[in-house]
Parts: sequence; C-alpha cells; structure tokens
Amino acid sequence: MSRESRRMAMAQLDQTLTMFARVMGGRGAQPPADWLSVPQLMVIGWLAAGGRRRISEVAARLGVSLSAATGLADRLTRAGLAVRSRDGDDRRVVWLEITPKGRELLARTRELRRQSIDEAFSVLSDEELETFVRIISKVIDHRRKESSP
Repeated sequence: MSRESRRMAMAQLDQTLTMFARVMGGRGAQPPADWLSVPQLMVIGWLAAGGRRRISEVAARLGVSLSAATGLADRLTRAGLAVRSRDGDDRRVVWLEITPKGRELLARTRELRRQSIDEAFSVLSDEELETFVRIISKVIDHRRKESSP
C-alpha cells in the first residue's frame, strides 16, 4: 500500500470509527435507568468484580476528587445499589459495597448490552465476526503494550 493510499485509508478509518462510536454508544451502552450515570455503572461493575472498596479507591479509579466520589457513593446508596460502612479499625476509612439490588441492575444492564451487540453485529457472518474480533483485539493489545511502563 502506498503512503498516500494508507493516509486515505486512515482518514476513512477515522470517520468510520467516529460513526461506529455514535451508533453503538447510543444503543446498549446506557444503563437501563435514566438516572444512573455511566461512572456510577462503572463503579457498580467494579464493586461486583472485586468486592468492597474504599471511597478513596473509587475516587482514584475514576480520576475524580474525594468529594465527587462521595457524591457518587451517596447517589448509589440512596438508590439502594450500594451500602457504605466505616472501617472497624480506622473510622476515617469508608467502604462502599454493592447490594443485591445493585447486582440485579448490573446483570440487566449487561444483558441489554449483549442484546444490542448481538443485534448490531448480526449482519456479519461467523467468519467476519471472528475476523473483526481478531483485528480489534490486535489493536487493543498493541495499545496496551505501548502504554505499559
């Protein structure tokens, strides 16, 4: 492929990825409840995968201030999706843990996302889907290696 052909292909890829993000982002990426934000959903998923976390860990994970993480924890707690507790040894430490209601909402969200992905990619043959996954995985692996210390 010539340098010019590659440049044109990259420009087309840029446009295609932008459009892909638009059409996929609005379908299945949103939580099943309008009031639940994507960062809140991310925290619920993180709690489900790894157990209880300190509010300070939530702040660090999201790259937000402690007060912003506390506000997020307040909303999750009010909604019954998480519970807060104080550490028995150090009362300054506040833990956040997912509730059964939070796990149920997370499961519903994941199922909606899976259905959306299934529907969107139903136009691909099995072979095309395998090729797509292989190519995207290769790019992801490359980017991860680039960003590793």
